[in-house]
Amino acid sequence: MILTQALLDHWEFGPGDEVFFIGRYVDAEGKAHNAPTVRSGILSTCPAEPILQDKMHHRQESFLVEARSLSGYSGSPVFVTPSAFIQSSGEFGGAPAVRHLSHGPCYLLGIDWGHTHWRESVDEKIYVSNSGMMTILPAMKLLSLLDIEEFAEMRREVEQIESRIIEQSSSPEA
Repeated sequence: MILTQALLDHWEFGPGDEVFFIGRYVDAEGKAHNAPTVRSGILSTCPAEPILQDKMHHRQESFLVEARSLSGYSGSPVFVTPSAFIQSSGEFGGAPAVRHLSHGPCYLLGIDWGHTHWRESVDEKIYVSNSGMMTILPAMKLLSLLDIEEFAEMRREVEQIESRIIEQSSSPEA
């Protein structure tokens, strides 16, 4: 379910496609149970320039998502699914065709790492507020981290251990 560059190109995900993310809304925190919340928005853009993370002074390649989000959702998985749109493909005698995928593919777009801020100067004071734009670390970046040889070797070791466990549990002596 991880959105790779090939899938991004194939499905032509872009501005206007729907996103949803799962997290915990702390103002509805329970005592016995904490149910996850789902919020939604639209994919706005993938800026050509990395986005500045204010607190860490680090620039990060990111997707921008217009969403009804609040701080506290950082680390939440963000998923993307195609929206219906009109496509002039020449199908149906030149009439526009509609792509509607109500149960279409859904991929992990990335991980919410923060929000961009709206800054406005009024009477020589600068006011900062939530712009409504989430910054999403692309899932493709996560995949590149998993491909580091050290992590690949760890995965191979775990797979070998799992294989031995399966073999032992299915042998007649087990």
